[in-house]
Amino acid sequence: MLTAKFPLLHSGINVHGTMEWDRLLSDSFIPGETALLSNSPAGQLRMVKMGEDLLLADVVAHPQIIIHNARHIESVHTDARNSFIAHIILDGEGTIEQRGHILPFKTGDISFRCLQEPSKVIFSKSTRFIALRLPFHRLFVLNSKSSTRPRIIAATRNLSTLVRDLSTQILINNTVSTTSESCSVQSFLWMIAAVFHDDIGQPRGPQALNVFRWQQIVAFLDENLLDEKLALPLCARTLSISERYLHKLFASRGLKFSSFVINRRLDWAKTFLENCALFSTSISSIAYQSGFKSAAHFSRAFRAHFGLSPRDCRAAAKNRYDSHANAALDMNEESNL
Repeated sequence: MLTAKFPLLHSGINVHGTMEWDRLLSDSFIPGETALLSNSPAGQLRMVKMGEDLLLADVVAHPQIIIHNARHIESVHTDARNSFIAHIILDGEGTIEQRGHILPFKTGDISFRCLQEPSKVIFSKSTRFIALRLPFHRLFVLNSKSSTRPRIIAATRNLSTLVRDLSTQILINNTVSTTSESCSVQSFLWMIAAVFHDDIGQPRGPQALNVFRWQQIVAFLDENLLDEKLALPLCARTLSISERYLHKLFASRGLKFSSFVINRRLDWAKTFLENCALFSTSISSIAYQSGFKSAAHFSRAFRAHFGLSPRDCRAAAKNRYDSHANAALDMNEESNL
């Protein structure tokens, strides 16, 4: 749960369902799709715009996966795509995935990812963070693969604490009307740029082995994820690499092939279970459609991964759907009075 160290700066918009949450995030930062990983509301957001090209938000995201795919990226204006999203993590943990990198973050860290390419953010627990969107030129980077790669700046780095404190103060003040406050914002931008470039010499960890090969592997797995015949030998043979090297690529990122595939399949299955158009589809059918050969194995894996059964997950989704439908009906009736 979130600690009391960083109380909510301002009462924001509290959102329960994924449709509302997706719409709110799209209006604020970038279009995407959300899959909730718990029965909690999606989250809370309070948006602040500082000048023409700097957006900040005070965000609480409960356990969820947010995916930004190629279709979402293409719908964004070119100027907006030439930007970074930064998360200043006040409390919580998760991972960001982009270009084959799988980068874990925790309390105190600052993450960066560019908006030019698809990405995935997984909040594995309730997370409080300050989100920013700022253009490349604010960070003094070129529009190139090397300069726009995703990165995590650890909480222990020199400027991280100062950036967290200053960003919190800017959100509290919520104005740049005075010379002092305007200077604070400009100082904040310079510090963000300094933090962005402060990862020189840090170990690359998950990026250790052949990034291009890793991108090929992830793309192949996502394309064939729901095929029950998907297996490591098939992946290695299709990509013309040895099984040993494939194991090594996963191990260098702290992963195993089998668990990686299962967890991705479970994420898809949860999306299917929460889709109101599929409420009449049996759970067994969804298990098989998600690449599982056994409904019993699927149920055990689902409970271990999400902490609730597939049946309970669907029931919670139905309750949320019914609640939103009834609220919409009530609003419609009131408007007709």
